[in-house]
Amino acid sequence: MRRTIQLAVAFVAMLVATAGQVQAGLIVYGTRAAFDVAHPGLAVEDFQDVSSISEVLAGTNITPGVSFALTSGTDAYLAPAFQSGNPTQAIGVNNPRSAGWAMTFSVPVNAVGLDVFQNNGVGSQFGVPIDATVDVFGVSGLLGSFNATIPSGSAGFAGVFSDAELITSLTVNNVNSFDVIDNVEFGATNVSAVPEPSSLALFGIGALGMIGTRRRRKRA
Repeated sequence: MRRTIQLAVAFVAMLVATAGQVQAGLIVYGTRAAFDVAHPGLAVEDFQDVSSISEVLAGTNITPGVSFALTSGTDAYLAPAFQSGNPTQAIGVNNPRSAGWAMTFSVPVNAVGLDVFQNNGVGSQFGVPIDATVDVFGVSGLLGSFNATIPSGSAGFAGVFSDAELITSLTVNNVNSFDVIDNVEFGATNVSAVPEPSSLALFGIGALGMIGTRRRRKRA
């Protein structure tokens, strides 16, 4: 009985590691470092070549392959450097507060990553972390959703890799703030996804538990 319980605990630990990283064919990344290691060499739109928000919405001077639109409302703007913690020029939305950004890919991709900042009007911050909801879509519809945590005064990161259906579009929405986004990476990659360190640690604990159980069986 004790051995059965130990084996079950080890198995559950490995399931937790996987569930924290994979959701319905989507692998989510909470840091740019982990995302870039797993998916290097993607195209990047950093909004440094545009001089007005109308250029962004019209696709002028934007990296080929991606287009940007508001999920609701019409009050988009160029966010100057340091307005919302963004170190370089980015794009934001003023009203309504729940409005966010939609990115559509003319050629479907399997990896997308971007910086997300919080802006509670005129560049002021809430002073606490908030969450943005990221919805990922493919030809068949919604592939999955996840939350990206955005610190106050610095960037949050939302990265996702689809190991099944390709991604045709992605939206970022936040009901508590005005979304500002920057450094959008996108493309198709054949590189195997690298798990986050926390997931690796949990997997290691589960593996050690199983190894220990097998050793005890051999001794018996």
